[in-house]
Amino acid sequence: FLLRSLNHLVDDGADLGGSKRAEAVKRFRQQPLLPVALKLPVAGAHVIRHGEPGHMGESVFLLTKSSSDDGFTRNASLRCVSGDDRLTLMCFPLRPITKANSTSQSTSFSFRKDQDEVLKVTYSLNRSRASSITNKNIASGFWTASQHKVVNQLAKQAGVQFGLLGLAWVASCSSSLTVEGMEESNAFRSTTFSPSPCSTPTLTTSPSPLQRNCTKRIAAPLKPRLCVSKLSSYVVLLTSHSVSLSSVQPTEWTADIKNQNFDGIILVTQSHETLPAELENLKAPLQDYSSVDSGLGDEVVLIKVPSLPGNRLIFASTGPVNRDYDDVRRFSDAAVKGIKRALKAGMQRPLLVCPPHKDYKDNALAAALGALHALYMPLEVREANIKSSVHKVCVLGLWAAQEAEGRRLVELANALESGRLAYRDIGGSDPERMAAPRVADYVQELFKNSPVEVEVLSDVKTLEKEYPCLAAVNRCANNVPRHQARVIKLQYCGEGPIQKTLMLVGKGITYDTGGADIKAGGFMAGMHRDKCGAAAVAGFFQPRHLKVFGVMTMVRNSVGSDCYVADELVVSRAGRRVRVGNTDAEGRMVMVDLLCEMKEKAAQEVSPHIFTIATLTGHAIRAMGPNYSIIMDNGPAHRNKNAAQWQKAGDVLGDVFEISNIRREDYEFHKGPSEYEDILQCNNLPSSATPRGHQSPAAFLIMTSGLDKHGVDSEAPLPYSHIDIAGSSGPFPGVPTGAPIVAMATNYIFQNSL
Repeated sequence: FLLRSLNHLVDDGADLGGSKRAEAVKRFRQQPLLPVALKLPVAGAHVIRHGEPGHMGESVFLLTKSSSDDGFTRNASLRCVSGDDRLTLMCFPLRPITKANSTSQSTSFSFRKDQDEVLKVTYSLNRSRASSITNKNIASGFWTASQHKVVNQLAKQAGVQFGLLGLAWVASCSSSLTVEGMEESNAFRSTTFSPSPCSTPTLTTSPSPLQRNCTKRIAAPLKPRLCVSKLSSYVVLLTSHSVSLSSVQPTEWTADIKNQNFDGIILVTQSHETLPAELENLKAPLQDYSSVDSGLGDEVVLIKVPSLPGNRLIFASTGPVNRDYDDVRRFSDAAVKGIKRALKAGMQRPLLVCPPHKDYKDNALAAALGALHALYMPLEVREANIKSSVHKVCVLGLWAAQEAEGRRLVELANALESGRLAYRDIGGSDPERMAAPRVADYVQELFKNSPVEVEVLSDVKTLEKEYPCLAAVNRCANNVPRHQARVIKLQYCGEGPIQKTLMLVGKGITYDTGGADIKAGGFMAGMHRDKCGAAAVAGFFQPRHLKVFGVMTMVRNSVGSDCYVADELVVSRAGRRVRVGNTDAEGRMVMVDLLCEMKEKAAQEVSPHIFTIATLTGHAIRAMGPNYSIIMDNGPAHRNKNAAQWQKAGDVLGDVFEISNIRREDYEFHKGPSEYEDILQCNNLPSSATPRGHQSPAAFLIMTSGLDKHGVDSEAPLPYSHIDIAGSSGPFPGVPTGAPIVAMATNYIFQNSL
């Protein structure tokens, strides 16, 4: 398979011909029975790795013989099926059958963890049955364009994503993997590889029927799939590791604080003196410690306690939680500190213990979310395989006194964290890893095989026609293919009668240079985080009785000869003539036409409410400080007391909100000052230097989208709210928070569970 180069197979499926083919066949048949592994890092460096066999759950590379003159290539122009997958191509050359009565040949390979063999797979090829397997004559052993089409069709029939590699079936194996090989009996046998975190993997085998050269779909959390293509001279196995995607930190609950499955306890509470009876065993060692250190509770401390798991107890005090200004974040903040201390101590299976508090019903869940935030491993780190695992710990334990409480805690924590994980991956990754086309790839992979419908728009003519304000911002970046804009549309319709329709528009500026009004003087650093509004749209969930439309406006605000500039007139989708005042006010430009489209759709929906979510203004941080989202309602939303409901929901788990109001001065600020324009996009100053700098953009969005015709004085009022998350999205350097996903989920999904 690796003949001279893989380009002819990967790109076009073309044949080698003439003397080149004969030479390649000769070299190929000289190869020993050694598997070849080609590992493709996501960054695009295509290299053949050598070394001891790796752990299948994390990375795969096998011993191989390779040199420049034996027909194997060190650098092959292979492309990833998805920007989020790590691909490993393994080719198993089979020695030619030399005996006249010989009809089959076998080879095998093993996966190893440390020095222990955990999985061995043997393949056998029956030459006489080669043509019957795919109903095509492939006895030559070379991949042709016609066979490429056949396998592509087989993949579609099997419901498997077919990638750019000629024989590519995607297989996710971060939690389990099924390998199917052809034995001498010509019957398939499945071998399931199911690694448990930080434990020796277990193996089970079971026979399964041959299904037109494709495997059965495996019932597993990530639906791992794998296919073996059998040719007359060799066997090819392709796997794709989606360990970078949907890899939520494993959690489990326990009611036993002496459970030896864990290697340490993290206690998060106000005071050890108020521990409930179930945690009485933790009180004595803390009392002993306080007898020699009156500062217990001021700092996180680690105490050796022989009777506890791992002989370790970490006490992370919340401090007082009953003052006027205290809230549930005291618990999540303490959990973050406790987890960081546990990591420093080398814990791999910490048990988080947060006893109930009379004033904070969901303090344990808030603490769990804090711990999970501290355990997030960035996407680039996961994909680069820098760490030995895609998780910072093997498992996070969550203590609960009762089974129902424990199961609920794990379920809610995992659900919320899965949304925040996608948010952090998209919002926090660098401007190349999450350039617009790669965001689209990530989102399509994220919602593959889910009820969420995904549509990606990329055609520049379509964008110019449908979303002219967005197209103006995209004009410069469009000259660089990897930076070209994408409009990603998501739709989900919940189970049961629809009671409400949410319509979300998220700002997704993959990098903000400021455009022609460039961010000079070091103010550009961190502007890859300007896509957290769109990340919040992707991170939202799939609730019952709710219909959700989401749009991610993924655009790069580049600077160059073709960038849009101040003074330009742009006619919006709603027909409003907009005078550009500052190219650094690009966020409102990329959202406003999609907001208009949502307005158009809303008339046919049940109880619609439209939102824009954006890291929009520096003024939001100046006005409210970091850590706080700001919500502003139009007239119909204000009458429904929407902002107050969001603020209340945010207080439950610490995804906190402040409320601002859109006033008459905000509308007047954006009225066109001359007959040339209907609307002024912005003044020539930064928002932080502009009075009402975070409120007036909401008025611009309303006026330019035509929502001003759907206020309280309209026959068809439409509730609309603008959420500015510039302060709450997270620090840089640092990890994005996931705001406002938790508040949104609390308000619309979990209100009966919290």
